[in-house]
Amino acid sequence: EHYRAQGEAFLARLDSLLQQRRYLLAAHPSLADMALLPFVRQFAHVDREWFAQTPYRSLQEWLQGQLESELFLAVMAKQ
Repeated sequence: EHYRAQGEAFLARLDSLLQQRRYLLAAHPSLADMALLPFVRQFAHVDREWFAQTPYRSLQEWLQGQLESELFLAVMAKQ
């Protein structure tokens, strides 16, 4: 819970950015989105139930959109 609280401050800032636009820094995916995706994905997967119940709706939608994107699916495809 201690580490979750520390990370949650960062998640709140990301959610705030995503309330203003579809992606973190622009109207299109940027390096920031790609760089932060693994962090947010891992954070969410540690306790999926908790993450689903957080007030970070914009961040949740952003994460889901990234996970369903053609780029992510192509990169994560197992050979």
